[in-house]
Amino acid sequence: MAKALFDRVREVSSAYIDSRIPFGEFQERFVSLTWDATLPQASPVSDLVTEIELLIAEYTNGHWTEDELREKIGATLNFSTSTESRPVGFDTGTSRVFSPIRNAEVKNRGDHYPPVDTRRLVAI
Repeated sequence: MAKALFDRVREVSSAYIDSRIPFGEFQERFVSLTWDATLPQASPVSDLVTEIELLIAEYTNGHWTEDELREKIGATLNFSTSTESRPVGFDTGTSRVFSPIRNAEVKNRGDHYPPVDTRRLVAI
């Protein structure tokens, strides 16, 4: 179930970022796929759906242009390439996964990062 949903979300999202479907159709199809879906916690499909939901909300509230939305969804899809692999994040006792999009945006604002203690990096 999760793999099928993961593949369908990627398929619909790819159609949108390639301009094969307009935003309204993308949003309708995405919502119909994910609205009542039971998503496993801290899984690639859950992370993908959550990130795209956030991007849609930000776009509809005027935070992104449509081109920026397509770019950010594309980056999210490139980051979530497999239901078998997990992104790397910090073991903070929560299920928080660090998004490559959010990290890039923070870095582009000129914020400085402390050195990373790689002993704390784990696959989540």
